[in-house]
Amino acid sequence: MLRIGALPFLIFAFAFPCNAQGVGSPPVNVNSTNTITNPTVNTTFISGKVMVDDGTDVPEQVSIESVCNGRTHIETVTDSKGHFTFQIKSPNQPAVVSEDSSDSSQRSSDAAGLLNRRVNADPVGDYLRTCRLRGYVSGFSSNSVDLSAKTSDNGMSDVGTLVLHRLAQVEGSVVSVTTAQAPASAKKEYDKGRDSARNEKWEAAEKHFARAVKQYTQFAAAWVELGRMQMRRSDAQAARTSFHQALSADAKFVLPYHQLAQLAASERNWKEVIDTTSTLLKLDPVNFPEDWWLNAVGNYNLNHFDLAEASAIKGLELDKENRYPRLEYILGLSLAQKHDYAGALNHIHNYLRLAPLDPDAENVRKQAGNIARLAENSQK
Repeated sequence: MLRIGALPFLIFAFAFPCNAQGVGSPPVNVNSTNTITNPTVNTTFISGKVMVDDGTDVPEQVSIESVCNGRTHIETVTDSKGHFTFQIKSPNQPAVVSEDSSDSSQRSSDAAGLLNRRVNADPVGDYLRTCRLRGYVSGFSSNSVDLSAKTSDNGMSDVGTLVLHRLAQVEGSVVSVTTAQAPASAKKEYDKGRDSARNEKWEAAEKHFARAVKQYTQFAAAWVELGRMQMRRSDAQAARTSFHQALSADAKFVLPYHQLAQLAASERNWKEVIDTTSTLLKLDPVNFPEDWWLNAVGNYNLNHFDLAEASAIKGLELDKENRYPRLEYILGLSLAQKHDYAGALNHIHNYLRLAPLDPDAENVRKQAGNIARLAENSQK
């Protein structure tokens, strides 16, 4: 293998504990992980709901994103009925942000951007006038709501309904058919588990999810949530069992495959990463750019550089909003191994531009320097 320096840790960013929020890397919940130290700041609560345009069930935990001056941040996630509420504050004093370390695997610069935006923000009304709100979950697009018309004197603003539209008809689904079949008692435990997880009461959440699957063993979504709770406390064996139970209940439910791929990546089991993501991407090749990245990482580590390049390119084609800048990075490394140094540097620089605050950015810059020297030597 061409020597271009060790892979930075960002390629292996799957260490336990893992958060329990939705598809992929978990979002930062502003209500719980971003706290303002000044109790007298102006505050607005934003609420609303999400629905699917064809009347089917809302996917599990839709992320609610704010888009302000071109920057995107996940504010909260929906509850089991598609409702959401989150708090916006306009600080006059410095703020303290406590970011879950697992969020760095999604958009590394978001927390810093949010902090800067809120510390230097105008009052809440001005903040709202710069932003739009939308839903996000793999496999769907969403309308957006202009928050400039949603200001309220009483500190409460209802944005109404965000409507999800299916992006493509694919074999797999982010909503398990078993959820609708679950008895009321199991659904009640499941809802309690999700409420506990949103409030970071992890032990209580795990107990509720365990009761849900005990009452209905085919409850695939509850098995996934139980597995996520088990991952939080570093019980990989139990989590793997839960994810496989979910697949036994519903083999076309794509979320267990995604979780199993992340679990395999945390253990550097690259063959399992490739096998699991390949199955997921056959079920849904258009809505999971992060799993194209995982597939590329697995192939790269097994020296399948052509396959790694192909998967990274496919992921980038799907990642229209640059949610996963690491696709640029793994593509750059794959091209470097094939002696396409100019192409490699282009994509690695794209990564650094999209994620300048990644904690491992300095190591990536050193790698870029090594590749540049290889390019110079190859021309002598």
